[in-house]
Amino acid sequence: MAKRLQPSVIDLQGEYLRILAEVSPKTVTDVFNRAFDLFNALRIYPVKLLGFENSIADYISYGSLREDEFWGLSSNEPRAALKHVLTEWGKEHSLQVDWCYDHAIDALKHFKATSISPETAKHAWLDALKTLPEKIKKQSTPPESVMIWRSAVSRSSPERTKDLPPIEAPEPPPGFPPRAIRFSPPMTRSEYEDKVKETIVQSFLDVLTVSGGWWKFLPYELQDSFIARYKKLLKTLAIQIFKQRRGEFDRYCDEYDEHLKKYGWIEVPDKREFERHCRWLIFYLCERKTDNEIAQLENVQEEVTVRKGRTEVAHLIGLPLPEKKERRTVLSKRKK
Repeated sequence: MAKRLQPSVIDLQGEYLRILAEVSPKTVTDVFNRAFDLFNALRIYPVKLLGFENSIADYISYGSLREDEFWGLSSNEPRAALKHVLTEWGKEHSLQVDWCYDHAIDALKHFKATSISPETAKHAWLDALKTLPEKIKKQSTPPESVMIWRSAVSRSSPERTKDLPPIEAPEPPPGFPPRAIRFSPPMTRSEYEDKVKETIVQSFLDVLTVSGGWWKFLPYELQDSFIARYKKLLKTLAIQIFKQRRGEFDRYCDEYDEHLKKYGWIEVPDKREFERHCRWLIFYLCERKTDNEIAQLENVQEEVTVRKGRTEVAHLIGLPLPEKKERRTVLSKRKK
């Protein structure tokens, strides 16, 4: 399966939410039908921060809704009711995670239309996704940028540095090239494997070129063909050497993957494949279709392919799948 390195799980979650609006528009419209009036009611409550007075609705998040006291509101205010309807919406559509709830609240903030319809709801939902690049910039940046940020934090707030991940990347095994160079994105594992093999071949070529240059005694017209045949032989040799050092390679890559994850970098499926699996997950969770029904709808030969694809995406974006008992209850409701 083709892979790419992409910064931030937030970005992948945003892709899922975008596809959700296309595949299951009723899920998006439902949150507005349930929650918009209650959210709008919060606009009458003012809050003053940093000398500016705004509506409490401008600052609200799902995390704050869980608190017993939020900006001085009592449990009798619309806050409690808003929390309830959002939670019920999440349960209904199997979106019971904070990042789904928070995006629903962002979408409510972006709603500017005079009436709720599938079109106006989708417009606000997608508008809210435009703020994701800024969230990614703040919460998850490539390792080199984080190193600069950490340095600034340590000068201003030394006590905070202990909560940050270590900035030093793991050292490659002897003779191996680094997996990333400064100001460049890191290589995927398969790209790095090719790079290691190329380095082995080049090391032998360097020895051939530097130590004596005896091949230069060959007729000039034969030198290029000799080097080409020698490279082919070296590639076979490089594969054998790499097999012997596979354990070192895997340990280094595992350590480096963990290092990258601390800064929000993960290796994800090819974009087209990722989008397709997102569709399967949405069909499964929001549209309440079985794997067999999805396979028929999407022209997939085996339902196990659907199950594997949607499960992988759910794990990747941090969306829990319902338990079997809960899933049977959902399907029984659909039949009714």
